[in-house]
Amino acid sequence: MSNAGDTASAAAAYAAANVRHLADTQTRPRTGSVLVPGRTRRANPGSLIDPGILDHMVASHAELVEHTRANTDMTPPVPPEHAAVYSWWAQQAPQLSEGARRAGEAIVYRQALEHALRADDITAIRRERCPSCDCLSLRWVAAMRAAVCMNTKYDSDERARPRRFNLQQIAEKAVEDLMFRAAT
Repeated sequence: MSNAGDTASAAAAYAAANVRHLADTQTRPRTGSVLVPGRTRRANPGSLIDPGILDHMVASHAELVEHTRANTDMTPPVPPEHAAVYSWWAQQAPQLSEGARRAGEAIVYRQALEHALRADDITAIRRERCPSCDCLSLRWVAAMRAAVCMNTKYDSDERARPRRFNLQQIAEKAVEDLMFRAAT
C-alpha cells in the first residue's frame, strides 16, 4: 500500500474507533459534556441515544460521503453504519487527487476528535501536537470550543504565534505529521 493509503487508513481507523466509542458511551448515563458546556442530561431522557449525538453522527457521515463523491468519478455504495463509512472512505482515498485526499484526511481526523470530545474523552486533544509550537501541551476548553496551548515558552504576544486552535487546525497538523511519518 502506498504512503497515501497508509495515512488514509490510519486516520480512518482512528475515526471509526472513536465513533464506535461515542455510540457505546451513549448507552450509559451522562453527567456533562466537554464539547457542549452546561449540558447535563439528554434532551430526551427516554431515548437510547441523545438525539444531538445522533444528529452529529449523521452529519459526519454525510460530510465525508459528500466530500468523497465530489472528488471522484465513481463511488461504490456507501455503508449505512457510521463506523464503516471510514473504511469505505479509506478505500476511495487512493483515487482522490493529492489535495482532495489530504482534505479528506483532515475531515476524518477532525471528526475523530469531535467523536472523542462528544464521548467526554479530553485525552484525545492532549495527545495532539500544537499547530503553532509542535509541543504536546494542548488542553480542551469547552466554553471556548477550542484547544489552548499551555506552553508559555512561546508567548503569543512576543512571537505572534496563536495559542488557541479549533479542531480543524489540529486535524490539519495531525494529517501533516502523519504524511511526514509515512514518508520517512
